[in-house]
Amino acid sequence: MSIDLKCTEADLLSAIAQGDASAFKVLYDRYYQRLYRFAFQLVSSKDLAQDIVQDVMIIVWQKGPELTHVDNIENYIKSIAKRRAIDLIRRNIHFLKIEEKLSYTWIESSETLLSKISLKEAQDRLNKGIELLPKQQQLVYQLCHQQDLKYEEVAEKLGISKGTVHKHMKLALKFLRNYLKKYPDLFVVLVVMKFL
Repeated sequence: MSIDLKCTEADLLSAIAQGDASAFKVLYDRYYQRLYRFAFQLVSSKDLAQDIVQDVMIIVWQKGPELTHVDNIENYIKSIAKRRAIDLIRRNIHFLKIEEKLSYTWIESSETLLSKISLKEAQDRLNKGIELLPKQQQLVYQLCHQQDLKYEEVAEKLGISKGTVHKHMKLALKFLRNYLKKYPDLFVVLVVMKFL
């Protein structure tokens, strides 16, 4: 069949049903802009609208002999476009929900990881500061802060007065606070965690 630009829809569909690529090209050229505008109204995206048009045209080509039963090609391709748009919108909503959930999970886990890293870094920095203390202050700090002993218990354990324990603790804390002020973020972590 010879296809020209002025052929009827019925002739066009009949030729496409028989696999005539030139008839398909005429149909494509004739309806592309209308279908694109229709799709764009549905999805408000140039890229998605173009995808829909491409999908619709592929479907039309694949339908082959079924096209002979189509009465109104414009309504036919618009109904396919509408179904494709609905599918795309549903898929995008589904992906957005998944993305939102993954994003939330990632943020939550990364915040937990960051807090663990900060705490470990702060603890490491504190330990280095403790190592710099004079031996007696280091021992008193470890017994009071790390073993949770009371001043009286530390005094009894070390054979020194409670006042001396207090003095060593005061000097140890003063040194550690000054030492850790060089690392403001870690200092805050340690204060909040009550290590100082």
